[in-house]
Amino acid sequence: MSRLASMMGPLGAAALLEHAGETITYTPSEGDAASISALVNRETLQVRGPDGSARLEYVVSIAVRRADVATVTTGGDTVALKLRISDSSTTTLTVTSIISQDGAMWELGLN
Repeated sequence: MSRLASMMGPLGAAALLEHAGETITYTPSEGDAASISALVNRETLQVRGPDGSARLEYVVSIAVRRADVATVTTGGDTVALKLRISDSSTTTLTVTSIISQDGAMWELGLN
């Protein structure tokens, strides 16, 4: 069971997505794009390159309902979302990992 579903229960998770979720575009590797609601976790990391210079990298994961995303193909499915809340346009990222899953929710890593 995902951390979110275990904390909220199936009805609570759906309500949380409805009120706190962001609209993203989920495109399965074999299928049509769909606008769905997701909880987006954005983490900014400062990384040093080999030359010692610092740059920012963004680590993004999403939590979506299995009712909205029936199956996941890592390396094939994509998600379009705002990388930063202040962005005026979306960035398309690839689903790279299934962090957790249960009967109600997927938690997916993006890159």
